[in-house]
Amino acid sequence: MSPKNNNKQVSAAVRILQQKRDASARAIHLMVKNDSLITHEKAISDQADKGKFPESTFLERKIMSTKTITKRIALVAAAALALGGVSVVTATSANAATTAVTPAAAASVQTVTAVTGTYEIIRIDADTADKYYTITNTGGTVLYPSAASDTTTAISTSAASTLWYSGATPGAAVFGASKTLSFSATSATAGTQTITVVGDSNTGTQTVVITWGAAPSFSATNSWALMSSDAEDSVNTAAEIQTAAIAAKTGVVDDVVVVTKGVALAGTIYVRALNNVSTGTAIGTGSFTAVVSGSGLVTGRDTNGTTAMNTAGLRAATSYPDSAGYAAFRVYGDNTAGTGTITITYTSAGGTTTALGTKTITFSGSVPATMKTSQSGYVAATAGGVLGTNDSAEIGAGAITASLLDSNGNAVAGKGAAIGSSVTEGWYLTSSNTACITTTLADANVTDGDQTTANGVNNLIGTYNLSVTAAAAAVSGCTADVTANFYIAATKTNVAGTPIKFTVGAARITTLAMTTDAATYTPGQKVTVTLTAKDSLGNKVADGYYGIFYDKAAAALAAGTSVNPFVLSASTTNLPFTITAGAVAADQTYLIQDGVLTSTFYAPYTDGAVSLNATLASSNAGGAPSKIASTLYGSKLTGEITINTDSNGTASLALDAANAATDAANNAYDEAQNATQAASDALAAVTALAAQVKSLIASVKKLTAAVAKLKK
Repeated sequence: MSPKNNNKQVSAAVRILQQKRDASARAIHLMVKNDSLITHEKAISDQADKGKFPESTFLERKIMSTKTITKRIALVAAAALALGGVSVVTATSANAATTAVTPAAAASVQTVTAVTGTYEIIRIDADTADKYYTITNTGGTVLYPSAASDTTTAISTSAASTLWYSGATPGAAVFGASKTLSFSATSATAGTQTITVVGDSNTGTQTVVITWGAAPSFSATNSWALMSSDAEDSVNTAAEIQTAAIAAKTGVVDDVVVVTKGVALAGTIYVRALNNVSTGTAIGTGSFTAVVSGSGLVTGRDTNGTTAMNTAGLRAATSYPDSAGYAAFRVYGDNTAGTGTITITYTSAGGTTTALGTKTITFSGSVPATMKTSQSGYVAATAGGVLGTNDSAEIGAGAITASLLDSNGNAVAGKGAAIGSSVTEGWYLTSSNTACITTTLADANVTDGDQTTANGVNNLIGTYNLSVTAAAAAVSGCTADVTANFYIAATKTNVAGTPIKFTVGAARITTLAMTTDAATYTPGQKVTVTLTAKDSLGNKVADGYYGIFYDKAAAALAAGTSVNPFVLSASTTNLPFTITAGAVAADQTYLIQDGVLTSTFYAPYTDGAVSLNATLASSNAGGAPSKIASTLYGSKLTGEITINTDSNGTASLALDAANAATDAANNAYDEAQNATQAASDALAAVTALAAQVKSLIASVKKLTAAVAKLKK
């Protein structure tokens, strides 16, 4: 098609648009007149041109290329859309959300979050008593219709605001019946757009704030993956997975999963996809992938309509989220001992892959190779006192915490119940001084750590609590090195831990001394107070709970009852050794271990000496829990610290430093003055010398001339 025909088609299109909208035609006329898209071509003219103004004098003619025509048509369409009413925009943004504005006397604010480049529809529902509404907009773009759909209402626009009114002119008549105005808001860039509506009768400002931003995307921060020891093969459907995932997430932390290498189903990884909007909204599309390195296999749940999880373990598996974003992977053993690292990623529906994290699972051997031990108790009570327990789920409840490890250094589970000897399978103790600490394990219920959280401690599979027992005739102050052992009958080998030193002491305090970790503190500095408790022989008292400041033997502190033993001579934010009302059982008030008990408080914001005073329990009513000697009943603990508001003299030091700096500056000034004078003197000397040299040169020249004459 020739450019000439193209021009004709464009003209026809323009005429049609002019018939529909005069305003549109005027805009197009202006656009054509100033069109920067017109290209210029130069014609070659015949030399025989005739006339006053031959064609050769008009060598340029304006021709639109095909590309330019396409752009022209697009611009014409855009002009028509801009002036042609909201019905066209609504068709373009059929999926746009609608925000309703209802004028009222009370002001209100609505907030909307939208994706840049999309449209939000604002609908104003007129009050029958109002005559007009003033609509203002800042940020973004609003697209108003040229007139409301109801013939009795109209719109007028200006640069500052827009009026929607009833009747022929603004204020001529009330709306009188239910009428609505819908218009579109959009923004090509991220930011905030604010639209306000105020009626002439209902003068409460109605505000709509639209926050434009990028489309929500997968967020690795908001999303999560959680390793669970849950190995139930009955968790299959999307609903079951979601329920189990929510339950697992309640614990917040990952389970530490250690299983023997021969186990089939070892655990489950629950995942959830959330986007980056605030704390995240569920993403029900895309997929999760889990890839194993090391020991172990994984399976996922595909989208083929089956209700069950896959059961064939693989090195990599895919699992698809439900509408709430939940998915899961099962973890299986591959009959090898070691640690499996499982890397989890999420791939969006658009193909973007994001790393979500890694999880680990340990597959241990069944035969212990080494033992790792640590000390949790220190001083056993005389007369056969048992220190620690064997059967608590909380790690550290035993006097010795022991872990059996395989040849790879991984925990070996399943050995908890066996109490043995040097020739029978199981746990046993050896002691360097059986007259002090025996080799007796208190009972046969040595509990394997269970993977639950007790008192904030995440227990590890393969970790065991072992108690120690003082000999019946053990005396205060005696010591013994105790070693935990595990005998393996199949190989007739023994695995031993490191010897641990224990001592014995009486379970009653005869002397109690108070010390602080320093003598002088700055205001607000943490102060650590230590009480050192000894028995009648001057040895550390047995580990255990002591009343010290509280002599009631009730089952628990009564509601409203607190223990506030210390009084300070200056105000502070907290006091040491305070027990909140009803917080602990009365026989578990203060735990002394290895002969000491510590507490902290913050130094007062004062200056000078501050005294610390406390009164011990006045009796031993009911026996426990006070367990202090009668000579201590009602006695006082006193101490003193010094608060230095001068930060231990730092202000004086700073003043001294400032004075020294001033003196140095003055000295430097004097030196500079001296140097300036010296420089002036040197310059004068150089100037005089230069004059002398100049005179000497002149004399030499004269002498040279005289000598030359003599030669002649």
